[in-house]
Amino acid sequence: MLTRLIQIAVVVTAASATGCTDREAARQAHLARGNQLYEKGQTREAIIEYRNAVRADATFGEARFRLALALAQAGEPGPALAEAVRAADLMPDRVDAQLYAGNLLLAAGRYAEAKARANHVLEKDLRNVEALILLGNANAGLRDFDEAVKELERAAALSRDQPQALAALGSVQRLRGDVTAAEQAFRNALRVAPRSVEAHLALANFYWSTGAFPQVEETLKAALAIDPQRATTHRALGLFYATAGRYTEAEPHLLKLAALAPDDPGPRFGLADIYSATGRPEHAHKILEPLLKNERIYALALARLAQVDFEAGRKDAAYARLDDGARRYPKDAEIRTMRARLLLADRRFSEAESEARAALEIEAKRYEPQYVLGTALLEQNRVDEALPPLREAAGLLPRAPAPKIQIARAHLARGEVDQALQFAQEALDLEPRSALARLLLARIHVQRRDAAKAREVLEPVARIAPNSSEVQTLMGRAALVDNDIVGARRAFTRAADLDPSSMEALSGLIDVELRSGQPARALGLLDRQAGKSGENPEFLLLAARTYLAVKDEARAEQVLKQAIEVAPHRMEAYEQLARLYFTQRRLDEALARFEHLARQQPKAVGPATMVGVIQILQGKRKEAQETYERLVQANPEAPIAANNLAMLYLEGGGNVDVALNLAQAAKRALPLDPDVNDTLGLAYYKKGLGSLAVSALEVSTRMNPTNPTYWLHLGQAHVLAGDKAKARAAFERALQLDPGFAGAEEARKALAELGRSPS
Repeated sequence: MLTRLIQIAVVVTAASATGCTDREAARQAHLARGNQLYEKGQTREAIIEYRNAVRADATFGEARFRLALALAQAGEPGPALAEAVRAADLMPDRVDAQLYAGNLLLAAGRYAEAKARANHVLEKDLRNVEALILLGNANAGLRDFDEAVKELERAAALSRDQPQALAALGSVQRLRGDVTAAEQAFRNALRVAPRSVEAHLALANFYWSTGAFPQVEETLKAALAIDPQRATTHRALGLFYATAGRYTEAEPHLLKLAALAPDDPGPRFGLADIYSATGRPEHAHKILEPLLKNERIYALALARLAQVDFEAGRKDAAYARLDDGARRYPKDAEIRTMRARLLLADRRFSEAESEARAALEIEAKRYEPQYVLGTALLEQNRVDEALPPLREAAGLLPRAPAPKIQIARAHLARGEVDQALQFAQEALDLEPRSALARLLLARIHVQRRDAAKAREVLEPVARIAPNSSEVQTLMGRAALVDNDIVGARRAFTRAADLDPSSMEALSGLIDVELRSGQPARALGLLDRQAGKSGENPEFLLLAARTYLAVKDEARAEQVLKQAIEVAPHRMEAYEQLARLYFTQRRLDEALARFEHLARQQPKAVGPATMVGVIQILQGKRKEAQETYERLVQANPEAPIAANNLAMLYLEGGGNVDVALNLAQAAKRALPLDPDVNDTLGLAYYKKGLGSLAVSALEVSTRMNPTNPTYWLHLGQAHVLAGDKAKARAAFERALQLDPGFAGAEEARKALAELGRSPS
């Protein structure tokens, strides 16, 4: 549809010399030269002429329309959209301009504006098929599927011999979740136009989205047989084979694509990716290095060369190449962005964050550095900070699934399962082939205990990647939800064989053995892994949980001490060890031992923190406060000590401002810990900052919804913020969880003051 619009001939009437102003002559001359250059394929030169025409007359709609077409052809969708919208505004009666602007708005995810353009055309021509298709697609983007189907069915009825409306209808039915109706629509499109390459491509894309990969290949090959020179078909086949890891079959299609479009660097970048993936970096260099001579794409080519070096294990060479490029072009965002990407892949998250911020200083509205920044922050567990750049990235490229995947991860980390589900599903709708989206969605369904949905989402990935440890682990978790011990053991065993270092697979196997009443087997699994993962805090915490489950408290104590030594900022280890000493009535003995360790290791955070934890359990709050004060003064980056000291100040009438500073420091290090957020919320509450208190305490109740004290504090924060209904619900939730918890009387009194006695 858009291709046909682009090919519309624009007739330019030569300006009459008689009575023509200089401005009119200039703008028409620039337009005419631009058209000639555009028809010759000299798109960049045409853009210059069209811009000259617009400079001669800013209200010259025709020049802006042609400029939009040229910018789109040159791969600049953002500027193309801006010019297309301006052209359509200047030429409200030009149907082609309205539809072109509408379709670019649709592609940018600005569905309401696209819908307005379609309706503008339909006001004058109710039977305009392209406007009906645009309207249907816009309604689908707005999730109004009933209206979308109605408009597209109407368009299909008006164009019985054209496949476009039926193909669009199929896409909407697929988004709607009606796979049967979607396939029927795509097949109908092929039936009315059996020689249409576009209809074949639409059907192939549908099969791809459902995981029917043999049919994808068959349909794409049929499209290629109709027109062996069609670039879009070669691009689709190249992508299909490359995605499936069938690089030998992908290569000839990308070579053909490069020959069909010699000025397009895209196929060469694709070939470089294949050569890099197949261990042929020298081939990638050979195809990319000539592109460095083209100043227009120098930065892109340099960035891809650095990526090839990085993937070949030559990381120093990759960074050096980018550093040289940055010195040559210090204001080039592309070079900075690639460096941020490589640092992210290198798991150097703090450096990736800095580099992404530098790229954004050069070009603030650039998608990729926003995405890298958000992802780097998320990997540093700074979830609240990660969400704004990820949302910005999603806004800049609404049809990109990657930011939505990361946003879903962030919501899942915050315990917001429903929001995580929404974004993961949106990502999968946008890119049904995305294995990452499917894996994340399956994980969410497992957490929601919906094993059937998890398996349904995973099956296409399992067909493509049967040797993925993560796929097998999730299959095992789904089986455990259904209490299918045999299926779970099979899946977890397969996952562990594929990735012997996977803690998820090991944890799953241990769960299976414990549920099967085989504790000796569970312990055997731990013993075999201990030699490989003995210093891994995740393994140590898993081992502690397992030893506690089989009542081997001595070994649990041993590994918890080791976990504190290896990872002194992990709250779970302290909590489990303190709970163990409390149940064993060994607090005095444990205190003496950790005091001795703290004296021996004055710079170590773990022993002194444990001393304070035990002192609190013993009711020695003054001594605990002194312990934590010494520790925080010596080591400001001791978040557990900072959190506990803040709570002691808040509960003991200490300085609230100091407590707030300590709680904020703990939050920076442990942003999702429920205890830390509870302390921070209480500090905000005592400062009279109700909305901030609510925000922090909602994290606590999400991360641990069974703790009544968190709900009590959240209720108090809601009272301060003026939301009595939410306050009442929080107090009632606290009492439902435990009618006799330490703050129960406080909750009952608060409910009575709100005007309702507790049940």
